[in-house]
Amino acid sequence: MSSIGKIFVIVNLVLSLLVVGSMGALLNASRSTREDVVRLETALSDNEKALAQAESDFATRKRQVDAEKQALEGEVQDLKVAKDNADRSAARQATDNQQLRDDLDKLTASLGLLQQDLSSKEQRNGELQATADELRTQALDAQEQSRQAELARRDLADQIAGFEQRIAQLDSDLTASMDHGRQLERMLEVAQGAGFNPQSIMATPAIDALVAQVDTDYDFVILDKGKVDNVEKGFVFDVYRGGDYLGQVRVDQVHENHSTARIVLERAPMRAHDRATTRL
Repeated sequence: MSSIGKIFVIVNLVLSLLVVGSMGALLNASRSTREDVVRLETALSDNEKALAQAESDFATRKRQVDAEKQALEGEVQDLKVAKDNADRSAARQATDNQQLRDDLDKLTASLGLLQQDLSSKEQRNGELQATADELRTQALDAQEQSRQAELARRDLADQIAGFEQRIAQLDSDLTASMDHGRQLERMLEVAQGAGFNPQSIMATPAIDALVAQVDTDYDFVILDKGKVDNVEKGFVFDVYRGGDYLGQVRVDQVHENHSTARIVLERAPMRAHDRATTRL
């Protein structure tokens, strides 16, 4: 056999080996491909199931989202209504705030007036306090004067008691004095009938006295002036109450600090504390 034949044989052998190898590879690839197809079909079935589940979940989620969207749209509408209400409320609030500011301005002005009035009242209270202090001082002075007056009243009561004792003592002499006075009056009337004027020889000094007591039963008075005041028996005193002339009394008996005088002329009833004077 020639070399070319051998080469053809070798080539054919090689090609056969290649074809056999290729066919084996193809068989292996076919088996692998069938396994891959089965695996892919299984995966496809699983994916289709997953897709269906996903579509179902998507539909469910879509319905939930739609529901949430509707709820949100309702909430948005409610918020719009609330916003409108809030805007109207804000407008009313702004109006109310302006009214409050106006009222505050008025209150501020009123407060200023009240502060001025309070200042005036505080000043007045200070003046009243000063007046109250002065009145308190005057009240204390009045209490002291009242105490002094009470002491003076007690002294006067003691003096009156002494006067009453002295008057009781003088009562025993009074009747004799009255009788003696009447006798002297009769003598004086006789002397005056004869043209004798006793006042022409008796210079009576100016003496002012007060009526201490009046005895209407015996028609005499007790004067608060006596020997120490230059009173003498026979002195005539005119008796007044204010500007009213009440009558005339003549001294019958003279003691150290008082004297008794008989009522010789009475135009109106006399009483204690009336004024008696020898002045014309």
